Amino acid sequence: MANHFGVKVLEGKRGLKLTRENYAIVSNKNSLCRFSRDIYADEEGKTYSDEWCIKQLEDCLKNYDLNMEYFS
Repeated sequence: MANHFGVKVLEGKRGLKLTRENYAIVSNKNSLCRFSRDIYADEEGKTYSDEWCIKQLEDCLKNYDLNMEYFS
């Protein structure tokens, strides 16, 4: 069990190391209130479109790369 600032931390499903592969896990299930019609795959706004998910993942990975470059 890992220790983080004096607190014991359990290892999750994806481990404790932050990597590019486990930084952003994009789900197509909506967890927020509906706010824009064009990003959803269904009329109820319960699932995001595949295009939105791909764009979200690209944005997240770009953010990861920028952070790793800055803090390295």
